[in-house]
Amino acid sequence: MSTSAPTIAAETAGLIEAAEIAFITAQIEGACQLFPGHGFRAERVGGGVAAITKPSFGRKLNHVAGFGMGSHVTEKDFEALERICRGVGVPVEINICPFAHPSSAELLAARGYRVCVEISVYFLPLRDYDQPECLPTESREEIRISPVSAEEHDLFLEASVTGFQSAVNEPDLLHTLAGIALRRPDTVLYFARIDGKIAGTAGVAFITTPQGRVAELYIDSTVPEFRGRGVQAALLRERLLEANKRGFEIATVNTWPVGTSARNVERAGFQLAYRKDVYTI
Repeated sequence: MSTSAPTIAAETAGLIEAAEIAFITAQIEGACQLFPGHGFRAERVGGGVAAITKPSFGRKLNHVAGFGMGSHVTEKDFEALERICRGVGVPVEINICPFAHPSSAELLAARGYRVCVEISVYFLPLRDYDQPECLPTESREEIRISPVSAEEHDLFLEASVTGFQSAVNEPDLLHTLAGIALRRPDTVLYFARIDGKIAGTAGVAFITTPQGRVAELYIDSTVPEFRGRGVQAALLRERLLEANKRGFEIATVNTWPVGTSARNVERAGFQLAYRKDVYTI
């Protein structure tokens, strides 16, 4: 299990993980719309959900979220999960929250799983951000933020892929992730423009669970020529304002432990809630 000590209560972690289960389920629903008849699915297992698409999409759309949360994990859970993944040729990748039931760690070790990577989970209580002046400021130049309209879907797809492409050279996956975001009814997407040109894109999913409501920020990208000019700070600010206006309790971001995204959310006032270990065989 991760050696990073959680900074939040188990109840808040349960809310964040419940939102993550809903988030990945909606991702797979969107993928099914893009690829009808391909057998993509989100299947409940071990208290969480297994997202299964195709091997080339990697861990973004093939992993288990919420495994062992509030639920004892059994050998049958692992056998079912491994059978599902083996049937479509995707590796088993299980995200484990530090608050997962201890049985998950015990069985992971017994079955020969190992940690392959960590994911940082950041959170921000939105009650602390009632005043716009508390939010991160925009850059020196004027950055205009606007929601993506139905007529601008193609522009969003192109700009999102362009922003990610230098870091992730998987155009099929990038097109799929942007296409899913455009189809999610819980998501609001945004453009950032400088001098009338699209400089960046981002989205926020407004997720309601039995435990509470979470605004999950995702699919942030900046067009290469506009990097380092405050684009993501401006997009963060707009999404936090919207989440606050809608009365959501917390905002969350899942990202790699080190990198631009982690630095951006830390500057915006997000706290590291915990790190999830990603296990595979």
